[in-house]
Amino acid sequence: MKFSSFGKKFTKNSGILQLMDDLGKALASDKPINMLGGGNPAVIRSVNTVFQDTLIKIANDRHALESMANYSTPQGDAKFIATLVDFFNRHYGWGLTADNIVLTNGSQNGFFYLFNLFAGHFDDGEKAILLPLASEYVGYAEAHIDDTHFLSIPPIIEEINHDGEEGFFKYRVDFDKLENLPELTNGKIGAICCSRPTNPTGNVLTDKEMARLDRLAKKYNIPLIIDNAYGAPFPNIIHTQATLNWDTQTILCFSLSKIGLPGTRTGIM
Repeated sequence: MKFSSFGKKFTKNSGILQLMDDLGKALASDKPINMLGGGNPAVIRSVNTVFQDTLIKIANDRHALESMANYSTPQGDAKFIATLVDFFNRHYGWGLTADNIVLTNGSQNGFFYLFNLFAGHFDDGEKAILLPLASEYVGYAEAHIDDTHFLSIPPIIEEINHDGEEGFFKYRVDFDKLENLPELTNGKIGAICCSRPTNPTGNVLTDKEMARLDRLAKKYNIPLIIDNAYGAPFPNIIHTQATLNWDTQTILCFSLSKIGLPGTRTGIM
């Protein structure tokens, strides 16, 4: 069989493909395993008990069957979206409506859509996704339909003390280089994207850094995409001060996988 250019690109090996393949094969083996990487959530028995009890309640609710036995809109399940609108507005007061939220079959697919919406071939030339701090999530690689459209900036690595002990360091955005990028001023950047906390380093961009990235996105009228797969408000694996903000220039991305439900394949944007 002959594949198209698209087919050839998406049948070759990639970082995320190898990562998920390793996780799946490990879980299917008969050997004892300890999941130490790959973003696979830890098995917490008390949490799994809550999930199991909830599933039983859902199975006994006729409305759950109605939801599964009917099509949702392309945007996603309307009741779940309404629940998310209520949740975010209750916790953050953002004034969201259902029009602000879309569900995807996994956050990985969500980033596929976003990266191909805002980077690639345009009528006025090529545009890239700007990663303000590298290293970044391996799953972003190979997400573009044609070629690779990323531009990244190496971080400033600052040696720090933690609880009075030496030997620690902090990644910081090199704003001197970032704000003077020719690609920003000449319109070659389609969006700014960062994970918070950063995968795989665990670095948490500070509120001041996020505010500065927000101003930069507004200056050049491009979206600021924030990957909250491990961040606030769920599962909130952040052990420092971090404020979650949203406005119409910001795209926040969430996943149910890191709260312990990767098999649901649910992404929220």
